[in-house]
Amino acid sequence: MIDAVLSRNSSWIDFYGESINEMGLDDEASERTQQIEERMTQAALAEVRFISTIWERNYAKARQELEAVIQETAQADEKLSGWHNLWLGMCLEYEKDYEAAQEEYFRAYQRLSKKVIVPKTISGDSHDGVAILPALTDFERQISVIAERKSPKAYEKTFQRLRTSVAALDDPNASFAQQEEALRVLGEYLGYASTRPDNDDGTGPDVFWVDENAQKCLAFELKTGKKVEPIYYKKDVEQGHDHLEWIRQNCSNCLCLGLVYVGSHGKRDRAANPSSEMYLCDISILAGIRNQLISGIEDLRAIPPTQRRGKVTEFCSGSQWKLEGITSKVKVYFMQNLEVSS
Repeated sequence: MIDAVLSRNSSWIDFYGESINEMGLDDEASERTQQIEERMTQAALAEVRFISTIWERNYAKARQELEAVIQETAQADEKLSGWHNLWLGMCLEYEKDYEAAQEEYFRAYQRLSKKVIVPKTISGDSHDGVAILPALTDFERQISVIAERKSPKAYEKTFQRLRTSVAALDDPNASFAQQEEALRVLGEYLGYASTRPDNDDGTGPDVFWVDENAQKCLAFELKTGKKVEPIYYKKDVEQGHDHLEWIRQNCSNCLCLGLVYVGSHGKRDRAANPSSEMYLCDISILAGIRNQLISGIEDLRAIPPTQRRGKVTEFCSGSQWKLEGITSKVKVYFMQNLEVSS
């Protein structure tokens, strides 16, 4: 055997190659890795075109280079997309579209973990300057940025951006990465610090929402790829225990409201031992929350502008948008109470 290895015997090389191929990534991990590489490549090429066009002082064209890829970039690297939001805000400010610039700056502020200083007030040379009032909650700012746009065209563009970014949530043709990003974005629009720890750092839940003011959090593990009436195995539950420990170590100042497996109702394997903090809900429940948010914004837009600000505050203060309210909707089943498979 040693001689065969050292002499690079052809039969040994064939055997070794076949073994390596069989040890490859599972289909989900392989697909995710390939998609991330493709999206990061496109982002890098867009950055080159952006910088080149900025050098020519063509801010509108530079902005379009990033706008063309930013949603795809966010699926691969949320932080990088945050920097792109910042650059988009700069371009829009040069273009004197202050409302749109403020939206991009706020998006950058959220995606970069609120660790960058961005302008809360933009006041160009005209009276069209925009101020986002510091008294507003993050949720109110999100809704105000959409519902209170001055021009119908700007509103339609911003509103469509919301619809597009969360559309993959219950799209049966969407990839795992697209569904995760749609759920992350939904949390962002709801005003939470919303991240994808497993995608960004290789550990932790798929999606993680934190209410920083109330110091409460909610985690999600997507199992939407499982078949109808699936079995949740020991490895699925062990993964959940690991996520809960990650939360204890990385968000120790927060009250964890639970870990929600997002997938079809099914059974659990007899070797799986979920904790009382683990729940299960169908993706349709989260899609319902999304649809309720979208309908609410449409209703707010129909209100006369002079009354809209007060209605935005009233809408956002509803208990259904608090993290506890959302948690009560998604805690459909206790994982412990699932029927044990025979």
